[in-house]
Amino acid sequence: LIQAAVTGRFDQFECQTLHDGQAVWHLVSVARWRDGLAMTLHDITDYKHIEHSLQEARVALDQQAVLVDNALDGICKITRDGRMLYINRAGRQLMGLTPDEPVSPRPWKFVPEDHKQFFEQMIFPTTLTEGQWSGEFVVRNLKTGQRIPVWISAFAIPTPGGSDIDCLAVIVRDIRREKQAQMKSEQVVTP
Repeated sequence: LIQAAVTGRFDQFECQTLHDGQAVWHLVSVARWRDGLAMTLHDITDYKHIEHSLQEARVALDQQAVLVDNALDGICKITRDGRMLYINRAGRQLMGLTPDEPVSPRPWKFVPEDHKQFFEQMIFPTTLTEGQWSGEFVVRNLKTGQRIPVWISAFAIPTPGGSDIDCLAVIVRDIRREKQAQMKSEQVVTP
């Protein structure tokens, strides 16, 4: 108020008051006018509630992003037309990608040649039509060329209205240890 009175410039600020025991937010606009000050108050309480809700939503999204990026299983997001949008840290490591390396536009890049037909004709279409697919599969590490046995859980993510599929999520679990343990137990059982 003093700044507006002294300089004659327009000034705005937010303030909170109590009205019937409830917090009310105002946007106060002050300007020098004639021999005094002109002041307007706009109730912005609803806007402040929305702003607070958006801040809480941002925090929740940030926490979810940390959760997904630090998961021990690979997590991928793929568009309906098969473009890879995201691979978390564990997925990048499994597939042989560095943290800053661009994501391959097509997931088939990580599929060994002898498994591509199954991926293209079974996993991808089944997830799109039935909403999910899970089972054992093999992926290829791009750096080493190593074939890695994995368990895939793929599911459709609906559009906000839920009437259509927005994209697919694929969780890729490395099952090399389980396979090695299974082989050892089979060797022990075999005379």
